[in-house]
Amino acid sequence: SCTWTRPFTSARIRSLKSMSWLYGKFEFRAKLPVGNFLWPGIWMLPRDNVYGGWAASGEIDIVEFRGQPSQSNVLLNTIHFGGQYPDNTNEGTGNKRYDLNFTSDFHNFTLEWTHSYMSWFVDGNLSYQRNLNTSWWSGKGVNPYTGNYQPFDQYFYLLLNLAIAGNFFPKSEYGTFVPANDSKTWASRYEVDYVRVYQFPSPFSPSPTPVVPPSTPVIPPSTPVVSPSTPVVPPSSPSPPDNINDLYLYIGICVGGAIVIAVTTAVVCKRCRGDYTPVPS
Repeated sequence: SCTWTRPFTSARIRSLKSMSWLYGKFEFRAKLPVGNFLWPGIWMLPRDNVYGGWAASGEIDIVEFRGQPSQSNVLLNTIHFGGQYPDNTNEGTGNKRYDLNFTSDFHNFTLEWTHSYMSWFVDGNLSYQRNLNTSWWSGKGVNPYTGNYQPFDQYFYLLLNLAIAGNFFPKSEYGTFVPANDSKTWASRYEVDYVRVYQFPSPFSPSPTPVVPPSTPVIPPSTPVVSPSTPVVPPSSPSPPDNINDLYLYIGICVGGAIVIAVTTAVVCKRCRGDYTPVPS
């Protein structure tokens, strides 16, 4: 409810006013928070709402997660589309369980988005894939689209956020949110080691990336949080292509009467002529 007064607030970081992309590879290395009714997300929204309000112009959920301890190995990959609310719909993995604990260690979450496909990966292993060459109208209300691929043929921007409670937690499954009690379980951090965006040319329609065999080792996590005084060092190997945009975001959650997403370092860099030049955000 917008009339609630609570000793905490949700928070988010977004690239709307600095960067947006049409097709690309979006890679995140993060450790997700544990705590009742915490709802961290890594997702994308349309820059221009060409096809109308939510969700006619689309939404791409790269990671959605519930902080309840019983859900520490469950992720959702989802896309929203079909028409403006209430005529919208969605597709995705639903509550997919993994042999992993997303709150105890860092993991890699990746979206590869081309003209023809979207593919989601967890630690290099394919978790969900969708062919975009279809009509995305829900069949309800007025059809906002005139052809296949729409609305996923427009520019989208990134969001990293931590929401608290909401309709993502049905009372029938998770009970009633009691802030005074549930907030005591929030002694955790939402840590993002890095965000890397590789811009694909447009139009760009390669074959979907093959699934990495389960035996492929996962690179161990780097130092999770960089102090404000530590300079951001771009990856040295392998050298990325000239059309890469790297967003280095380090996020923590501090619990002390209020929840805050604290950005200890936020530098946006663009690769130019073999070096990294900061780009104002």
